[in-house]
Amino acid sequence: MDTKSKIFFLAFILILEGSIFSAYYRFVIAKDYIVENQEDCDPTIDRCFIWECDPNAKDPSEQCTGDPDNDTWYYKLSFRNASKVPLCDPDNDENCTPMVCEPGEKDCYDVFCSDEANKKYEQEATCNDPVEYVKNNPEEEEDADSEEGAESEECAPDDQECLDASDESQSEEASSQEECAADDETCTEEAQDESVSADDSASAEEENASASADESASASADAAAPVSQPTTATDTK
Repeated sequence: MDTKSKIFFLAFILILEGSIFSAYYRFVIAKDYIVENQEDCDPTIDRCFIWECDPNAKDPSEQCTGDPDNDTWYYKLSFRNASKVPLCDPDNDENCTPMVCEPGEKDCYDVFCSDEANKKYEQEATCNDPVEYVKNNPEEEEDADSEEGAESEECAPDDQECLDASDESQSEEASSQEECAADDETCTEEAQDESVSADDSASAEEENASASADESASASADAAAPVSQPTTATDTK
């Protein structure tokens, strides 16, 4: 092998090693590449990609289950630099949001459904219309019992402050339940009896107060009256 061949071979080896090291540093150490993932999308606000189950699919994860929540999925495409993606598990950590962009973050964005996005990212999915979705799926009123259950929290046995607050809440609720319905005659009669008793008590207190005032006035008058002096008759000679 002549000198030129040796130089060419050595240069080729150096270039190859440099390329391998550069790729290793970028993808393994620096993680300087874009990650793509499918994330949940809110169909009431955004134009989401729609995934629908396939009853003839061989993959069990793509087959229909009969549950609309599992057979239809609204999603968006999220992109983020791999160096910014935290190492956590969203299934086990509710605070884990690996694909949520920080304000002003570079190389981090979401892609929503459109004809151009379907072609560019090869999704082959249909797009939803938020206006139509809201019209066809009105929000149902939540059950009052479920709201009360969500708002109420169980108190720990040693949390006296929470127990006192719970007792006060129950007392207020009991007081509100004592109000009578329009067609509840029994409750209405009881309320009238309580009202009459309250009026009688008020009248008795007023009479006692008036009698006390009269006695006080009489005592004051007696004290203010002048005391008459006895007169003595004298004989004149």
